Amino acid sequence: MMKSVLFVSALVFGTAFAASLPPFIKKCKVGADLDKCVIASANAAIARFAKGDEKYRIPPTDPIHVRELSVKENAGSVAVNLKFNDVAITGLANSKLVNSRIDLDKKVIDWTFEVPKVVMDSQYKVDGRILILPITGNGKGHIELENVKLKFTLTYKLITVKGREVLKIERIDAKHFTQKMKLNFENLFNGDKALGDNMNVILNDSWEELNKQLGPPLIQSIALFVQANLNRFLSQIPYSEIFEFQ
Repeated sequence: MMKSVLFVSALVFGTAFAASLPPFIKKCKVGADLDKCVIASANAAIARFAKGDEKYRIPPTDPIHVRELSVKENAGSVAVNLKFNDVAITGLANSKLVNSRIDLDKKVIDWTFEVPKVVMDSQYKVDGRILILPITGNGKGHIELENVKLKFTLTYKLITVKGREVLKIERIDAKHFTQKMKLNFENLFNGDKALGDNMNVILNDSWEELNKQLGPPLIQSIALFVQANLNRFLSQIPYSEIFEFQ
């Protein structure tokens, strides 16, 4: 079972509308080139919003702050209670949207992003068993995912705010693929350096198995951040300003 708790500002649909789309985001014409246009506009927005934007109430992309991530597993090769606190996730500022498929009739958006590296630094506490071996400890934790593909499926609805129709993301489902995971946990086994170093080697040698348990809560936190920011932005822009219908 995985759980993540993300600190985000309260989102209130119905606040003041922005004047229009920012100049670096193009209004996309519905048709054969819709997804191509969305990809170009999204990548421009990623670059410009990386440091945040007060006008559109967008916080900085790096880092994402997460209060808590929890992993509770009791099956297969992993049986642990693992909790991460004071989490900082970095790397999203360098992400790039590489594929888009928007179904305006079903109100479903499929996006694929490529991210060179996603890094998570935190305080951790672990107790249980990994790969048959007992593990216990608490301290600083560091996880890196290299050459990551993030696949998001977003479902949305149209709502009316102050007489204007706006788009609201109702749900976001996330999957990820990575070519490598690196892990380092300090202060394992009450600070026993030999045991801790050996366990970190084992964890890194077994990264593919661990990625199945540790990757999803990390990626879900990113997905929730994306959803919150999209809704902050979209709550200020009338739907008619985002898409141009023929």
